[in-house]
Amino acid sequence: MSQTAYAAKVEEAFRFLQEANFTKFKTQADLQRSLERMGGTTAGLLAQATWEDLEDGLGVPRLIARGLAKVFRSNTLDEDSAEKIELHKSITGWPVELILRKLDPTKPKSPEAVELKRRFGDRPIIVFDNDGTYLEGQTAKVIAAAERDEPSTDYTTMPDGTVVSVYPVGYGPFRLKDACPLHPDTPLVDGRCYKCQLPWGNIPKEFRQYLHFVMKQGFVKPDDRAAIHNLYDSIAKYIKGDTVDPEAYTFLGTRYPEAVKAYNDAKNRDQLPNLTLDIGANGSSGSKNDPFGGENKRY
Repeated sequence: MSQTAYAAKVEEAFRFLQEANFTKFKTQADLQRSLERMGGTTAGLLAQATWEDLEDGLGVPRLIARGLAKVFRSNTLDEDSAEKIELHKSITGWPVELILRKLDPTKPKSPEAVELKRRFGDRPIIVFDNDGTYLEGQTAKVIAAAERDEPSTDYTTMPDGTVVSVYPVGYGPFRLKDACPLHPDTPLVDGRCYKCQLPWGNIPKEFRQYLHFVMKQGFVKPDDRAAIHNLYDSIAKYIKGDTVDPEAYTFLGTRYPEAVKAYNDAKNRDQLPNLTLDIGANGSSGSKNDPFGGENKRY
């Protein structure tokens, strides 16, 4: 049984416990560690657990243990059945559970993503938490609603009340990339801008926004590589790992006071450029079919 199927079952069980107002396990990781200690290390083994096993092994009340046992047994495709389906059926005949087991949501051209796209089109069905982690169990829940022809939504609520985003296939937080401060339409690849070939990725966003106004006010032209490299060399000594020495702001303020004024005015009006790009489902920068809305389009 795949590890993703196991993770989905643990996620579903944790959601069940939260909905039951049982707070012994503070996080999903706490629950998983307890399940592993009692031998529940695969989805198949969890499906074999009786409510008595769960009552004793997890120390949960009897009725909750009965509910957990149902969670672990429900819709669990065993390994043999999954292998037979893969061998004898094309992916168009696979159950959603098997597709989700094998899905990597960051690969929009994978067979699994293409099949989900065929079934659900541009409907939001893929769920990520607010840290950008793919939630397979919650995705299965949203897909079940789609199969019941319920209205679509860009958001869903977790049992703890947290609101998380739902995306069409091929979209998600993984598409968002930091942008170069001097080439704001260019995403950073491995932290580097391919236009000016400088490693802006380790520089905090606030300072990249600060530098952006040096370009915007015309003091450094985006096509003047020599001037750009001179600017970078002049501030490099202030960059310590992923932090910037406050003296860097003083240095720029002395050299480019007009740019600093423009930055402060924009900041006071909450109009700073986000310097974040949506690279698109096909890996290219752009906002076609952008499900994020205005706040996450290119800036």
